[in-house]
Amino acid sequence: MKHKVDATGTRVMIFVDWFIPGYKAGGQIQSCANLSLALSKDLDIYVVTTDRDYGEQTAYEGIKADQWGRNKDGINIYYISPAALSYKTITTLLQEVQPHTVYLNSMFSFTFTILPLRALIFRKTNAAFILAPRGMLQRGALQFKSSKKKLFLNLFKWLGISKKITFHATDETELADIQNAFGKEVKVKLVGDYHAAKVAAFHLLNKNKGVLQCLFVSRIVEKKNLLYAIEQLASVKAQVYFTIIGPVESGAYWEQCNKAIARLPENIKVEYKGAIPNHDLGNYYSNHHLFVLPTYGENFGHVIFDAFVNGRPVLISDQTPWRNLQAKKMGWDLSLSEPDSFSKAIETAAQWDQAGFDEYAKNAYSFADNFIATSALKQKYISLFTAN
Repeated sequence: MKHKVDATGTRVMIFVDWFIPGYKAGGQIQSCANLSLALSKDLDIYVVTTDRDYGEQTAYEGIKADQWGRNKDGINIYYISPAALSYKTITTLLQEVQPHTVYLNSMFSFTFTILPLRALIFRKTNAAFILAPRGMLQRGALQFKSSKKKLFLNLFKWLGISKKITFHATDETELADIQNAFGKEVKVKLVGDYHAAKVAAFHLLNKNKGVLQCLFVSRIVEKKNLLYAIEQLASVKAQVYFTIIGPVESGAYWEQCNKAIARLPENIKVEYKGAIPNHDLGNYYSNHHLFVLPTYGENFGHVIFDAFVNGRPVLISDQTPWRNLQAKKMGWDLSLSEPDSFSKAIETAAQWDQAGFDEYAKNAYSFADNFIATSALKQKYISLFTAN
């Protein structure tokens, strides 16, 4: 049955590989869910996505695939089954809804970026196209599967697609990455990533000198650099409890991590919790002293910001937008070329007494509260989607 379209509103069609109720793909789901919810009363939001979570073989329970549905927040969602993932489906949905704006949430997704762009090239839609690379043009991200990505970027430029669309950069670094890839003449709009709408309740946590509870939350894949974090723990003398949360994307990489875990000294205890839904992660943040993510690159890093939202300092690489953390007494952002600095930071955090930990925790919480209060994201996204 054909979906009834509201002819009076501004229609925005969002293509994204995974969406709520999924959670295993991390920040991409959070960004799209946050902005869809925030804008659903001002714009007509249509989300096109898959009918199952990242890495899953079965569809979401209670979801009707291959038809439009509207959730309780007024967001129109079309969950596509594997059998229906095709160019024909994409063009049919575009022609049915006739969106004013199409928003793509990946640089390299075949179904949810390349196929919609093919519809643009062959004039199957008159919509304005906005593409959010989601950090995939960072040097750290391009080094993985680099030959395929280079081929795609060259084809992208050869077909002139970069001149037909608007790019969405979430910070100055991503803007530079886009210009490095496609030239400074391309059209780029700079609007921050859509983060949590408010801070969580602040929870105190007991802190004894010489003992540290550390938390890693992310997909287990080389880009997130879990192995690096494990290896730096080997030289730490304090008692450290390290909790790992996230789906295993690379079995071979996870095997390397497990071998490194087996070599750790007795004072380092590691526990793997698997993948945890986003709405349950707050308890894990609040029960750990330090969030750890030595990532090769994030254009925002929702898991990092979630640590701030929950009042927890972080130990991360210098390949994210969150910089100068030590000066702000919120944690550390360190170069991956200096691994000893990571282990030293963990030792320093382990030696915090209650007052030392509380200072860093409250600084992180206050930072998140102020960041949310001053970002004014809703109006910026409305302008992004209606100005084309």
